[in-house]
Amino acid sequence: MLGRRSNQKTFFDEVVSKRISKNHFLGINDMIDWTPIEKRLEILYDPSNGRPSYPPLVMFKALLLQQWFNLSDRDLSEAIADRLSFQSFLGLSLTDPVPDDTTFCRFRQKLLELGLLEELFSLLDAQFEDLGILVKKGSFIDATIVQAQRRPPSKETKEEDGSVDSAGDGENRKGSGSKASLTKDGKIYFKSDSDARWTVKRGKPHYGYKVHINTDESGIVRCVEVTPANVHDSRKLKSLISKKETEAIFADKAYDSQGIRSWCEQRGIKCFILHKGKRNKPLTEEEIQENKMLSKKRFRVEQVFGIAKSHYGMNRLPYVGLMRNKVKTFMVVMAMNLKRAWNIMKVKNGNLPSSKLTLSTGD
Repeated sequence: MLGRRSNQKTFFDEVVSKRISKNHFLGINDMIDWTPIEKRLEILYDPSNGRPSYPPLVMFKALLLQQWFNLSDRDLSEAIADRLSFQSFLGLSLTDPVPDDTTFCRFRQKLLELGLLEELFSLLDAQFEDLGILVKKGSFIDATIVQAQRRPPSKETKEEDGSVDSAGDGENRKGSGSKASLTKDGKIYFKSDSDARWTVKRGKPHYGYKVHINTDESGIVRCVEVTPANVHDSRKLKSLISKKETEAIFADKAYDSQGIRSWCEQRGIKCFILHKGKRNKPLTEEEIQENKMLSKKRFRVEQVFGIAKSHYGMNRLPYVGLMRNKVKTFMVVMAMNLKRAWNIMKVKNGNLPSSKLTLSTGD
């Protein structure tokens, strides 16, 4: 049956497995117990419709590969078919069929419809805790603006050389352009993303979304939320903190308010938020020095955003709509957390100098 994995490997499979180099995602495969995730994904299996074409765990792990290598759905399918290391990570034999791009699109939609993203994120987080990786002494809170894939409503333009995205998943692939419609004169017209919003940062306008995260001292993201770009950073602090145990929070000036400081004090959470000067009340010398000290501690959360944008394609979200981009963001964060956890474990085991511990995608 399609997608039913045989436990018996051919002689050729055994020979090939010895030629696969041990790279980061194969190391992650050994580090993580996938059983809890596989069990939770069983909800995707509907007995009335028979066995699914592809095991849900294979599909989930394929989406992780997609983030690590920043691949489109089409490129991901081709890479799985061509690369033995990808097949090994997914547990596929050389004779197993490979999912196509539309199958990945449908799987993402199922994860969204069934509300599985937060649960899968928490299952991985629990394993990081079991491995002794998490540091709960402090939470680093921040948000970053990510551009929308579509053009803003006030700047919709007609593209002379574009083409309609026939895949229907809104993904911006090379040579295919964005999803579009035709005008009466036959020209291609690119619609906007109705969930994205305008905001202004440092005097510059941005149109898109905002990603809010809670990161621990080791660089593991504990919580993530996605909103339209016009949602103020401080509005998500309480929900990011309430979901995870912490002793202290570190945040920039956007979170500086008496309400937030009082909320933290009531819960016994130490508040290390950069002070914000007011028009009639400039910062004291003590507050200026404290801001300098706190700014040095915030590199961890800023590094997370830097790596997400430079290595994981998070400078611009690939889909249209808040919920679709939520799937992308959660998959990116889970992939980054797994890579970070693997590096931390290598340091703990003496296989990597602590000076080489980074969040980058390289081995």
